[in-house]
Amino acid sequence: MRQKISPGLMKILEIARQFVSFAKMALHLGFGRALRGLVVSLALASVVLLSAGRMEKTGDNLQIALPLMALGCSAVNGNAPETLARFAGLMTVVHLQKRTLGEAEINQRPNGGIQGFPSGHTASATFGASRLAQECLRGNPIAKSFAVLSAAFVGGSRISVGAHTYWQVLAGALFALAFDRLTLAMWRRTMTLVRLNTRNAIDSLHRIPVQRLARLEYLTRKQIKGLWFTAFGSAAALFTLFPSLDLGISGLFYDGRGAFPVANWPLAQLFRHMLMNTMHFLALVSLFAAVFALVLRCNILFLNARAWAYWATVMILGPGIFVNMILKEYWGRARPAMVENFGGSGQFTPAFWPTDQCASNCSFVSGEVSGATALALFLILIAYVNRLYFGPRTKTFLYALAIAVPLISVLQRVSAGAHFASDASLAILFTSGFAIVLWPWMMGDERPRLFTAVQQQAARLYGLKLWR
Repeated sequence: MRQKISPGLMKILEIARQFVSFAKMALHLGFGRALRGLVVSLALASVVLLSAGRMEKTGDNLQIALPLMALGCSAVNGNAPETLARFAGLMTVVHLQKRTLGEAEINQRPNGGIQGFPSGHTASATFGASRLAQECLRGNPIAKSFAVLSAAFVGGSRISVGAHTYWQVLAGALFALAFDRLTLAMWRRTMTLVRLNTRNAIDSLHRIPVQRLARLEYLTRKQIKGLWFTAFGSAAALFTLFPSLDLGISGLFYDGRGAFPVANWPLAQLFRHMLMNTMHFLALVSLFAAVFALVLRCNILFLNARAWAYWATVMILGPGIFVNMILKEYWGRARPAMVENFGGSGQFTPAFWPTDQCASNCSFVSGEVSGATALALFLILIAYVNRLYFGPRTKTFLYALAIAVPLISVLQRVSAGAHFASDASLAILFTSGFAIVLWPWMMGDERPRLFTAVQQQAARLYGLKLWR
C-alpha cells in the first residue's frame, strides 16, 4: 500500500523544484555566475554565524555544508550523479583507510584516539570546495576564495582541537583532491583519447609494413629476456662476491644508536600503507574482474579478461607463493635491524646462503617490493593493452609511474632497516621473472582488436602471425 506524501514535504519539494528552475533560468539569462557566487558566499556566512563562534562546531558544520552546496550546484548543471559517486567513493576509501591502519602510529589522534588517518572532516570540506570551484564559481574569485578558506578553516579546526595531526589533515585534503580532480577526470581524458586516436590508429596501421611490426615485437621481447638475465646475473655476482655491500648500504641509514630513523617518518609510513592497501585491493578484485570481463566481454579498468587473469597469476605465484610462503618463511635470513651490526642479536649472512637466523617472515626477499613490482606490472599492462588508444603522454606517465613505484618501495624498505639492498633488488627480479615466463603462455597472442581487424588480412599475405 502506497504511503501518502505529507503536504509539508510536498511544499518543500515544490520550493526546491522552483529554485532549480529559477537557477537554470538565471544561467540562460547570463547573470548566473554572479548569482551563484552570491548564494554560496551567503550560505557559508550563514553557517559560520549559526555556529555561535565555536571553532569545532563551525568546522563540523562547514564539512557538511560545503559538499551539500557542491551537490546542489551539480544538480543545477546536471552532474549530480557524478558528484555523488565521487563523494561516496572518497568517503568509502577514507573510512576504509582509517580502519585498515588500526593502531598504527600514523593513525593515532593527538587527543589519544585512533582512526585519525586521514582526516574525514578535511576530506569532505576540501571535496566540497573543489567541486564548487569547478561547478559553480568559475570566474568568480571572491566566492571561490570563501570556499577555499572555509575548507582550510575546517582542517585548522581539527588540528586546533587535537582531533588530527598536520599530516592527517594534509592527507585528507590530498585524498579529496585526488577523487575530485583525478578519478573521473582520467576516465574522461581516456575516453577522449580513444575517440580521437581511433581513426589515427587505423590510418597509421595501414602505413606500417607488417614484417616490421612482427619483427619489432619479437626483438622487443627478446631484448627484455636478455636484460633480465643480465640484471639477475649481475646482481647475483655482485652480492655473492661483495656481501658486505649490503651492510654498507644499510649503514647509510643507521643512526648508530640501535635505530633506523626513516622507519618512523610519517611520509614513509604513508607510502607504505597506501602501497599495501592498493596491492591488497587489486589482488582481491583481480579474479572477479577477470570473470566479469570474460562474461560481459568488456574491459574493466582498461584491462580485458586475459590481462586480468595474467596479472592475478603473476601476483599469486610471485609475491604470494614464491616470495611470502617459501623464501620468507624458509630462507631464515635476519633483517638489518635484527643483526648485531645494527644493534640486534642475529648474525649477518649473504643473500644466497640459507640460514637459521630468523624464524618466520624473514628478510630474503622483500614481500612489499615484490608486490610493488607486481603493481608496476599492472600499470605496464594498462599501457600495453591500450597502446593504440592512449596518447604518448598517457603512456609515458604510466611507464614512469611503473618505474617509480618499486624504486620508492626499495628505498623505503632499505632505509627503514627492514631489508637489505639485495633482498629488495632480487624481489624485483624474481617477480619480473615470473611475469616474463608466464607471458607467452597467457598473453602471447594478445593484440588490440583494431590491429587485428585492420592488419590480419595483410599478415596472411606475408604468411606471418602477428604478436607472437
